[in-house]
Amino acid sequence: MNSRWRRVKRCFTCSALPAPTSSGKVEGTGVDGALSLWVIRTSTDLCAIVSEVSLEDFCGAAAELRMQDLVWVAPRAVRHEEVVEKVRCQSPVLPVRFGTLFSTPESLEEFLGLHHQTISQFLDRVADLDEWSVKAFSTESKPGKP
Repeated sequence: MNSRWRRVKRCFTCSALPAPTSSGKVEGTGVDGALSLWVIRTSTDLCAIVSEVSLEDFCGAAAELRMQDLVWVAPRAVRHEEVVEKVRCQSPVLPVRFGTLFSTPESLEEFLGLHHQTISQFLDRVADLDEWSVKAFSTESKPGKP
């Protein structure tokens, strides 16, 4: 395999976010904790926050085993969530699933173009909303149990 294709773009989130800097860079690192984040703008009003990852980390038999290993997955999933939360503080966000890969910026732009209306409607709908998670615990026993 050509080494040029061993790294692929990884999409973190789609957002109506204005580019944070003129260079298109975003503060922080990708899921590997080392490579930079940056903004890919589409020809529409959408953009994506991306970083590169090793193809071998997310594709193939070894990757399938790694995705079952919580010690490997957990820190990467946490970094993924941190990026989503950082962007969410500035703009409405449509987070993509952890492990979503695009082989080229053009394939990502094509995806965003094809789904522009749906993504834009979602972003408009959640623009002034916050996400909350609530857990409830009961000390009462289950019905039929003392």
